[in-house]
Amino acid sequence: MLVSALLAGLIVLPGAGGALTFTDRAIGIGTSIVSDPASFLYDLHQNMEDLTPSGVGRRLEFGTTLFPSFMPMAMLNGNAKVQALREHGGIPQVDILGGGWTSLITKFVPDITVDWWGWNLGVLVTGTIDPRMRIFGGYEFSQMRASWDLKGKIKASSSVSSGLDMTSLNTGDIGKTEHILTIGSEVLRGQDKLLVAQIGFGVTTQRLAARLTWKGNVFDSGITFYPEGSWVIWPFEAYRLKF
Repeated sequence: MLVSALLAGLIVLPGAGGALTFTDRAIGIGTSIVSDPASFLYDLHQNMEDLTPSGVGRRLEFGTTLFPSFMPMAMLNGNAKVQALREHGGIPQVDILGGGWTSLITKFVPDITVDWWGWNLGVLVTGTIDPRMRIFGGYEFSQMRASWDLKGKIKASSSVSSGLDMTSLNTGDIGKTEHILTIGSEVLRGQDKLLVAQIGFGVTTQRLAARLTWKGNVFDSGITFYPEGSWVIWPFEAYRLKF
């Protein structure tokens, strides 16, 4: 329900007030992706990461992002976190977390070669400031790589019709390596229900990202904002196992 509403908003909002038509906005997004595909792919990569604390009383968590990564984009992904230190006696909670992914669909497309993967590793420190609220901060190293060879499938005629040199997309090798600093807060909203708000800052690219996550006992739903990204709003749905 949340995902459907957000996707509808992405279509309706750009044309609000007559500032931009849907076509204008689509062309702008497409041009931005073509001119800097690494940033677009990296935003999708970040959307699969989980930089939130493990739950109180939980020592291990495993998860996977279902939408939009696995469905419909066939990106097999997983992440995990381990509570290395439990909060007690004024000592904060410490979590070690990490994850990785690879694209499944690229393995089965005939006559092209695509290699697309990413991984992340980080640490979070969390402390309680109120019985219903915790704050946290941490660091993450994050990397994404993509290379492709389309065997000349994009022809010169594509360049004429689009006004862009599309043939340059036949081959490529791009990547992003980032050091992310994050801060956030977690608020208890009910039995096994949490609202997490956080901001991340990429030290290398000097870019901000903000995320809201509604955490349940099994499923997490949320939205990530990339103010400087080609596609500003990324909704997500994730499945978690907690022990």
